[in-house]
Amino acid sequence: MSTLFLYLTKFIFCVSFLLLPFFAMAQELEEENEPAKPTFDRSLYIRDTVRTTPMVLIDIPILDRSDEFKTLSRKERRELEKAKKDSLPKKILPPLSNLEIAVNYSDPIEGFSSRNGLMAEAWAGLTLFEYFVAVAEFGSQDITFNGSAYKNVDNYQVTGQYYRFGGDLKIPVKQNSSLRIGGRIGNSTFSDSGTARITGEIFDDYEVDFARNNLSANWWEVDITSETAIWKNLLMGFTFRYRVLGDFDNNYEVPVRYISGYGFANGTSMGLDLFLAWRIPIMPVRYKERIPKN
Repeated sequence: MSTLFLYLTKFIFCVSFLLLPFFAMAQELEEENEPAKPTFDRSLYIRDTVRTTPMVLIDIPILDRSDEFKTLSRKERRELEKAKKDSLPKKILPPLSNLEIAVNYSDPIEGFSSRNGLMAEAWAGLTLFEYFVAVAEFGSQDITFNGSAYKNVDNYQVTGQYYRFGGDLKIPVKQNSSLRIGGRIGNSTFSDSGTARITGEIFDDYEVDFARNNLSANWWEVDITSETAIWKNLLMGFTFRYRVLGDFDNNYEVPVRYISGYGFANGTSMGLDLFLAWRIPIMPVRYKERIPKN
């Protein structure tokens, strides 16, 4: 049953990402068919009063880099730019913009080729002041490797839970897309088991079963996340991870080969997660009109 669930999950994610361009195209067509909203270009229509002498007021239109602008002195340009900035509404960033809840499909390429079992991962991201995202990720794995996980070990199985905490800097790319760059600190508690085999030409093969419980490991990682809204508040994206392993339990005759949530225990590892997320708006961005100073 778990194997069927795993392959069904893989199929759904792969089909979803193949259909991503069509979702984006449909959204663009929907936006094009919407009635045009009235716009107002402040840079062309706002005229600010700039004080150049203690008692004389000169009304100058704000037209960036116009011939009139180029004839002004450096001081007058600074005053004009300041007047333009002061005339625009002040953008007030909300302390809590939105909450995103997502489900992950971890390491799709490796998952198809070398392992099977149950892998479940989810994360939540809280956007603070529009440009910073606090992220908490949780996952569980119960996987068995196809064939040998490494030389002379068969039926290698790893079961465990893990979590990751960190933060991202959010960079808007388009109206419905964004790029996030940040880092995580991860920790895993897991168990592994398998059969180690020693072969020789003179003596018979020697096999020993091993099972280690309550193993732990920690690491840190650098993450790059790209996400796009495919329908209203439904998001789709991916996260690329570069991980560096810290301390973990490995004082055994048969070394630990795989760590839940991290990957192969070889010092560093890379991972790719595909995800679907739902965005829950909390507080909108507000604009406050500036009060002109006399």
